[in-house]
Amino acid sequence: MPQSPRDIDGFLTDLSASVTSNDSRIDVQKGPLATLIYGASVEGSRMENFAAYLGRLYQLQDPSLILDEDMFELALNFGKDPNVARVSQVTVYFFRSTRPEAGVTYTAATGTIVSTDDGRFNFTVIEDAEMNGDLADYYFNSSTGNYEIPVLCEAIAAGVDYDLPPNTINRIQTVQDDFDGCVNRDYASQGEDPPDKYQMRDILWAAMQGANQDAAGQLENIITSISPTGVDDYSTIPSTDYVNYSRLGQTSGKLGYDIYMITDRTRETIDRGVADGGETFLTFQRKPVLSVVFVAVDGVVVPFSLDVDTDAAWRGSPSANDRVQLATPLQPGQTWEVRYVYFDVVYNVNSLLQDRFKLFGSDTLVRLADSIDIYIAGELTTFVTTDKDDIISDVRTFTEGYLRNPNNPSQAYQQFVTYLDPTDYQRAVEGSVDGVQNFKLTHFARLDDAKQDIEFISLNGLTEYPTLSVNFGVE
Repeated sequence: MPQSPRDIDGFLTDLSASVTSNDSRIDVQKGPLATLIYGASVEGSRMENFAAYLGRLYQLQDPSLILDEDMFELALNFGKDPNVARVSQVTVYFFRSTRPEAGVTYTAATGTIVSTDDGRFNFTVIEDAEMNGDLADYYFNSSTGNYEIPVLCEAIAAGVDYDLPPNTINRIQTVQDDFDGCVNRDYASQGEDPPDKYQMRDILWAAMQGANQDAAGQLENIITSISPTGVDDYSTIPSTDYVNYSRLGQTSGKLGYDIYMITDRTRETIDRGVADGGETFLTFQRKPVLSVVFVAVDGVVVPFSLDVDTDAAWRGSPSANDRVQLATPLQPGQTWEVRYVYFDVVYNVNSLLQDRFKLFGSDTLVRLADSIDIYIAGELTTFVTTDKDDIISDVRTFTEGYLRNPNNPSQAYQQFVTYLDPTDYQRAVEGSVDGVQNFKLTHFARLDDAKQDIEFISLNGLTEYPTLSVNFGVE
């Protein structure tokens, strides 16, 4: 058993007794030897307490007994930042109730402060956003009757307290005349408090027990901090999986991880720039991109086409070469503006992983999972007292839920699925949808790889998930 460190009196008593036991004639109570024994006891006690402290530091059992500065240094030795914290981010829509005037630019400038109605939680604009009066119709929101632009903001302080719900950031504190108000339509997210010493202890334990042994838990925390409900499911694929890993040859010399997410959460943003001249393509700052609202050059909307990267190594990720192609090359000095919609959870999780956490120090890339269209058609027999159109609608709704999770079709979240059984699906419809008397399947297959009209459908359960084709043909 480890021995408790002795205080000075305890050390002095034991040392005096030890000297006396060796030679009882020696006077340990007074004189030079007594002074020497006392001095040795002071230093001996100090060394024993320091040795015990080193044991506590080494074992990390009780962080409350460890000095803050020592915990700080120990964390840095393992490549962990003990002061790490994050500020919450959110898109706030600045709006005007009156139509912007042609030829006038309205700016939400960097540094502008917005807040909750009571002024308790403040956020600052971190990127200039402009409303061009020449493009007024493209800013109009028919649901609110206002002219709006998305503005990226972040909290003025770190912590989860700033992860506010929608419709709570509704005041522009900075004096300005360009906009009448603002509102956040989605959650502010990504806020994180600095870890306390117990949390840091757990992080260090994980590092010492195998370099990110708790990788799945940390990844879960990062995803949840960005969007508690924005990701339905995710999977991780290492570069050792030669079948499903898509960046073979791109991560040679080190371990790679691809993280596939099922998510439909998006965010709007605007990119702006000045042309060097000759550009026919404009790339996006945030990817992957879902759609483009408009492209404007010198305040005039111009024709374009969205070119989404289809390279298997990068598609659906922030590293994809998603871009817009212009019909006419840009001239030197022309200003351009692109308003688009991107998958913000994929972009933000990937950014945080690059900045703070890599699975086993690997090359990690976050990407969208592939949606696989499932074509389903069949013939229904319903009871006479029921409305067949209503039953068909119910079957469609049930089928969408079934493809999300065949074991529990009522679940709202889409999950990775490895197989779909046509017989199981047919019986599930007959047993779960009211009004169905008999159901005969005529088609049940992947649209991208169908060999028969009705077949047992296999999915890899890692990079692809099933969704109902728009050609759903139950009648």
